Amino acid sequence: MQITKHRLREIIKEELTRNEALGAHRGIREVYESVMESLGQAHKDLQMLYIHLNNAKSTTEEVDQATKQVESLMLGLEDAIAEDVVKIAAEAPAKRDY
Repeated sequence: MQITKHRLREIIKEELTRNEALGAHRGIREVYESVMESLGQAHKDLQMLYIHLNNAKSTTEEVDQATKQVESLMLGLEDAIAEDVVKIAAEAPAKRDY
């Protein structure tokens, strides 16, 4: 089966549209910063939830544990890949338009 140039362009546009919907147009640095920001917000929200539960004399063990896990994840990502993100972002080729 042969694919015409027109059909190939349509396929590429479909994939780009699908990737755009997923946020694939964002660079690695932007994605990394978004992940860290989201984790930071989750950490703050878990801390607030802990305070509310604690004030209501409710169990806080699971929330405390989740807070520590998010904190550990943030530190782990920062230690493990932050340098790589900067390096890859600096080496990234310019975005191609189809």
